[in-house]
Amino acid sequence: MKLKPLLITTLCLAAAPLFAQDESPVKQAKSKLDKWVETQQLISEEKNEWAVEKGILEDTRKLLQDELEMLDTKIEQLESDSTEGDKERDGLLLERVEYMRAQNFLEESVRGLEQKLLTLTPEFPVPLRKSLDTFVVRIPTDPKKANVSLSDRVLNVVGILSQTERFNRDVHLYGETEKMGEGEPRQVWRVYWGLAGAYYVDDQGKLAGIGAVGDEGWTFTPANELAPQLALLRGIKEGTVDAITFIPLPASIQ
Repeated sequence: MKLKPLLITTLCLAAAPLFAQDESPVKQAKSKLDKWVETQQLISEEKNEWAVEKGILEDTRKLLQDELEMLDTKIEQLESDSTEGDKERDGLLLERVEYMRAQNFLEESVRGLEQKLLTLTPEFPVPLRKSLDTFVVRIPTDPKKANVSLSDRVLNVVGILSQTERFNRDVHLYGETEKMGEGEPRQVWRVYWGLAGAYYVDDQGKLAGIGAVGDEGWTFTPANELAPQLALLRGIKEGTVDAITFIPLPASIQ
């Protein structure tokens, strides 16, 4: 509020009696009336200005209040979004921990199978070993240094196990030339009954034997009395014998 005009008006009214000695009562009354009117006009102007300023201040206060409420709403929304974001982040972190745990478990399991297969494959029958060569050479000696992904290692182990299982479900005939005893090299046919057992018979159907797997791989013991049965088995397997019959052969379970 402006105080200066009011102060001047008050001083003027206070000084009026000093000039009353030289003025008539009418002039004095008119002068006082003029001063009163002027004072009322100043007061009215002050009131109007204050009303305008009050309105401006009120509008400003309301604007600031609205802005504050809007900011509070945004803050609450941000806090809510932050909470949801934190929950989502925590969920992803938990999933990552579970994933890493599962991956470590799979890594240990695969490495255990790889080491076991490296120990067992040298004892596998020759035809099976040959079919597994491309898989066995892929087994890393040191997985940490090898540039082979875990998924590729899993597929490689699965390939070895699948081939081995397939071999174990069938009878396999495998021929090779080798020296029998002190005689001349001759064609020998080995019959593998999966991984359970094996037999051999020579090309002439005279020499035969039984094979079993041990700590040093497959070893064969002569059993020439089985030559006729094994020669017949070979003929059935190759399709050179029309007859289909049961062939009794000895077997042992270790």
